[in-house]
Amino acid sequence: MPLAARPVAWPENIDLNDTTPYAFSAVFASTIDSHGRRALHTHPTGMIGMRIEGGRYGLELADGFVAVPSRCAVWVPPGCPHNVVQAMDTKSLSLHIAPEVARKMPGEPLRCFLNPMTAEMLKHFAAVYGTTDKGIHAKRLASIIIEEVLAAPRLPRGFAPVSHDGRLIALFQRLGYPAFRCLTAEGQAAAMGVSAKTLGRLTLAETGLTYGEWRQHCVMLYALDDLAAGFSVEATAGSAGFKTTSAFIRAFAKRFGMTPGEYVKTHQLIVPTVTVSDSEG
Repeated sequence: MPLAARPVAWPENIDLNDTTPYAFSAVFASTIDSHGRRALHTHPTGMIGMRIEGGRYGLELADGFVAVPSRCAVWVPPGCPHNVVQAMDTKSLSLHIAPEVARKMPGEPLRCFLNPMTAEMLKHFAAVYGTTDKGIHAKRLASIIIEEVLAAPRLPRGFAPVSHDGRLIALFQRLGYPAFRCLTAEGQAAAMGVSAKTLGRLTLAETGLTYGEWRQHCVMLYALDDLAAGFSVEATAGSAGFKTTSAFIRAFAKRFGMTPGEYVKTHQLIVPTVTVSDSEG
C-alpha cells in the first residue's frame, strides 16, 4: 500500500472478539493518527473486507502489504495477523464471520473479484442489519454473501506483492501515477534516484520477481481501478504505459483470465430498464 494508507480506527461499539453472532459487520470511515503505528492484531473471527468508497485500501500482513483494487474483496482467516489499512478519503466495511462458519473458507488470505450483487448485499447487510442477531433474514443474507465470496474468481496468488521495504513501497506508490507508469524502466529508476540494475535487484530480493514482472503486476492492479472508475479500455491501456490497446488486452487476459471488456461487462452495476405496456390486457 502507498504510505498514505494507514490502519483504520476501530469503532468504539465493535467487539472484534465477539464470536456469538453468525456474522456481524463493521464500517471504517477514519484512520489512526498519521504518526501512529499499530502492531498487527488477530481475532477469532474470519473477515471479508471491501472498499465502499474513496482511494487506497488493503491489508498489512507479516510479510508486507496487500493492495485490494476496486470491485474486489479480501478474505482474512481467523487468527491471521493483519491490519486493515486505507487512505484518509476511504470508507470500507468488514464482515466478521464466526469461527465455526469460517471453516469452509480458505486458510490463507486471498483477494477475489466481487460481482455487483454481492457488493450491494455486503453494503445492505452493514446498513440494515449489522449482525445476524437481528433475525433469520440477516443470517440468510450473510450466508449467501459467504457462499458468493467463496465461489468468486480470485486474483492470482502473489499478485502485486509489496514488502515492508520503504523503497518498494515508494515505488509502488509512484506507479499509481500514469505519467510514471509510462516511463521506461530506466526512466523510472532515474526518477527514483537509482539505477535500473538496483531496481532489478530490489524487486527480485523483495518479491522474487524481476522488475519488469513486478511493474506489470502493479500496472495491472491500477488498471483494475481505472476500469472500475469508468475509463475506457483504450484510455486505461494508455495510462498503463502500453504502446497499443491490443497489447494491453493480451496482457490483461493473461493475468486475469478475461479481457478488460469482459471484466467491465461482468462487474458493472446494470440498471434494468422497465417498460410499461400501454395495453390494459
